[in-house]
Amino acid sequence: MQGLTLKDVLHRVVHESRLTPRQLAEEVGMSYSMLCNAANPDLPEFKFAARHIIPITRATGDYRLIDYLEASVGRVAFSLPELSGELVNLQKLISETVQLFGKALGDIGDALRDNKIDQVEIKRIERGLHDQVRTAMRLLEVLKAKAEGSV
Repeated sequence: MQGLTLKDVLHRVVHESRLTPRQLAEEVGMSYSMLCNAANPDLPEFKFAARHIIPITRATGDYRLIDYLEASVGRVAFSLPELSGELVNLQKLISETVQLFGKALGDIGDALRDNKIDQVEIKRIERGLHDQVRTAMRLLEVLKAKAEGSV
């Protein structure tokens, strides 16, 4: 999505959807002309309200608008299935593992910004990676137990 604007991405989402632009507008509660103008990269003065991003994403099943926003601030997201009962705890553990890994990567990126790593930075990176590995190993143990039928 490098070099694209939010309007460019919106244009692609609207015009590459399984829904026609008219159907999409109706589905998300926007007028057809408002949606088309918002998705027109040749109308930079026509603004797109952020409140429409989630309804459009849900209606189209296309995450490019959200991906664009995440990439713009150096973040990523991942999809989690809807789980219930005991699996909710497993989902939390998966999320924690990924979150700790992302934090460790952020610490590494911060440390490398000046092209060197000092002792304080390496200690923070080491702690972060150890936390992530411990959490990942806990996740692995829970998954193994589940595979053996004891969870």
